[in-house]
Amino acid sequence: MILILFFTLFLSIGVFAQEDSSVVLFDDTKVHEYTLTFYDSDYATKLEANYVNDDGYVLARFSDGTISLDSVGVRYKGNSSYIASGSSPKKPLKIKFNEFVSGQKYYGIKVLNFSNGYGDPSFLREKIAYDISQKYMPSPRSAFAAITIGSEFIGLYTQVEQVNEQFLERVYQDKTLNLFKASDAGASLKYTGKDATEYYNQLELKTNEDLNDWSGMVSFLNYINNTENELFCNTYTNYMNPDNVAPFLAFKMVMSHFDSYIGSGRNFYLTQMNAAGYMSFVPWDLNLSFGGYPNGWDVYKQSAITTTSIEDRPLFKKLMGCQDFQYKYLAYIKKMINTDASADSIQKAIDKYVPLIQSFVEADPNKFYSIFDFTTNLNSKLRTSSGSIPGLTEFSTNRNAFLLSELDGILPEDYELSIDKIKRESSPKISINNKQIVFPSELSNKEKQLEFFSLNGEKLMVINTLAGEVSIPDLSNGIVFVRVKTNHSINIIKYNNK
Repeated sequence: MILILFFTLFLSIGVFAQEDSSVVLFDDTKVHEYTLTFYDSDYATKLEANYVNDDGYVLARFSDGTISLDSVGVRYKGNSSYIASGSSPKKPLKIKFNEFVSGQKYYGIKVLNFSNGYGDPSFLREKIAYDISQKYMPSPRSAFAAITIGSEFIGLYTQVEQVNEQFLERVYQDKTLNLFKASDAGASLKYTGKDATEYYNQLELKTNEDLNDWSGMVSFLNYINNTENELFCNTYTNYMNPDNVAPFLAFKMVMSHFDSYIGSGRNFYLTQMNAAGYMSFVPWDLNLSFGGYPNGWDVYKQSAITTTSIEDRPLFKKLMGCQDFQYKYLAYIKKMINTDASADSIQKAIDKYVPLIQSFVEADPNKFYSIFDFTTNLNSKLRTSSGSIPGLTEFSTNRNAFLLSELDGILPEDYELSIDKIKRESSPKISINNKQIVFPSELSNKEKQLEFFSLNGEKLMVINTLAGEVSIPDLSNGIVFVRVKTNHSINIIKYNNK
């Protein structure tokens, strides 16, 4: 295995990252600030026309104040978040760094998404929800971003990692996998025949489009829908990992995120792990979590076992008929509401992020809600002309209490959650102190090879050592990467030498 360490010798740099330093972009201890400069003065009209016609990207210059990239592609994204923004300039955005310049990346990333906060007076729903989901299943990373276009501050956004081949490489170490996305029309996962074209309105193949091989997906759908119940319960692990699909469904129920498979059928990805159709679920578009999208249901008291749409959600229905799976699913619900999704944990997240974003919320000229609404909705229900929006801690308190009462009498008290997944060793913590790379005790007196790379991937130096400390060599200005080869897992550290 490999440990990767990178550090900045000097702040100013003039080229973009070719090594995967994407961890920098999802540092959630700060608000990332970006400026877009469009070359066409009528860019807004073109962005709108391209959105309507699904017609690609508009050319712009991108800058974070240090790194500037010419010729990036920008387009509007989203569905309800785009439509509801109306004439506001604060539209949800997608920036594709390599759209017009082949190979161009920003800290190793090709694409970033920016959610505009529609439907969320708290500005925190999406970020906190992704923080939780990342602890249970493959999930995009997220942070906060402030975007300026030209000289006009547009507003505060949630920055979200794109689920694409780079995501597959990072999460599954295989960028060649088939990746499917539920369409805006929703994916029921019903089987309607062997012809793959019958599923094009439900699912979109996002990778390997030229091969266009849907045989694994069709096999998966056929298995879900046409396997007799008892056989399904005895064999479903051949098509999915219960410790992926159970927390995926549990998370949706705990967060009442009904704008996804259980409810609308939208906003999730399926990663096909082998040719036979073994699938892994990935959540997406969590801006209406914490009961922000009711789907016509009571977001506080919706049953975790059944829904009015269960006949149209064959995977959920089949799995709820398997007692071992149902227990595991309910145990994940219990674990979440007692730990990461408890009202106390949500309050801690609020306390962490509000001081970070408050000044940006106040300065946001295009926010969809007032500062009073922002403050109120952190803990209390906000009543608006179009209905009420649950408060973050108020929602968690009431939703969790209901779910615990429903679990009582169904989930055996002595049930222990056994998680069947690959256990990865935690990364030993490597630190930098006074221009010294300092290794923890478990790496001292062990063989380590340090390979130093420039930002564009040029190998600058190799050091083989058994030492517990290594002096940082005198290298060229700019970001330098150190790849530390040991028998441990991947870790990334940033060093800023001012």
